[in-house]
Amino acid sequence: MDGWFILGIIFFAAGFILIGIEAVIPGFGLPGVLGICALAAGVLLTADTLTQALVIIAIVMVLLAAGLFILMRLFAKGRVKPPVVLEDRLDKESGCISSSGSEYFIGRKGIAMTDLRPAGKALIDGAERDVVSETRFISKGTEIEVCRISNTSLIVREQQAGQAL
Repeated sequence: MDGWFILGIIFFAAGFILIGIEAVIPGFGLPGVLGICALAAGVLLTADTLTQALVIIAIVMVLLAAGLFILMRLFAKGRVKPPVVLEDRLDKESGCISSSGSEYFIGRKGIAMTDLRPAGKALIDGAERDVVSETRFISKGTEIEVCRISNTSLIVREQQAGQAL
């Protein structure tokens, strides 16, 4: 074995390690690019002919696919924690209200903070909310009432005369 072949093997090892790092870290960044370059350098340094280069590339692709398969299995079984998984809990105790909890707003009253044509902002329960007018234009400062929920939108209408906020 000559020095170029040994250097090619070192490039292969570095390429596999860098691509493994890229598989765990989100995004397509420096480790992935350097890993691809190292694998390409490894192919160039170890192959003597075009046929050898194609065989080496095929072997590298199979090894990368096997490595990715093993890594995904480890993620799925929980043996390795991927860094892109949300650890925070999104529940009522943390202050999060799901869209299915929006029925709370039906019947609540507020004031249009912007002109609703038909969408805009309103002050409901002391908080600014995105709302949509049920039928028509509603002027800024008009008293409004949440009449229904559509998907995640609060649908409002002008409050009937004589009703108190």
